[in-house]
Amino acid sequence: MRELTEAEHWKVDEVLGDYRSKLERDFSGTDLPFYMWDGIWAYILTGREVGGFLTSVFECDFKSMCRNADSENRRHLADYGNLLYWMPASASGSREIVREWQSGGGMRGVYERQLRERSTEVIGDE
Repeated sequence: MRELTEAEHWKVDEVLGDYRSKLERDFSGTDLPFYMWDGIWAYILTGREVGGFLTSVFECDFKSMCRNADSENRRHLADYGNLLYWMPASASGSREIVREWQSGGGMRGVYERQLRERSTEVIGDE
């Protein structure tokens, strides 16, 4: 698989920034604890591993969410449900889906693969 050019890396960064801005607007009315957002963004954008509570959110494991939530997050379980609604569908739903999202590099990995595939198609069409 070919490496991305510097311009393509910049494009990926731009797209991820736009995506994050969109999600921030969508969630501007929620009261999710501020200290959770770094983990949320890292997981969505890069597939980074997160702690037990957020992992259970992304896995849609309600029992584990309740068990792993601190007192602040317990008050926001419904808001986490809304978060799942706005996230990419391929980023949440089960333990297997979460592991696949992480190993694939999150949204960054998705966009990088799309760029590579597009350039391969263009080269193959010539």
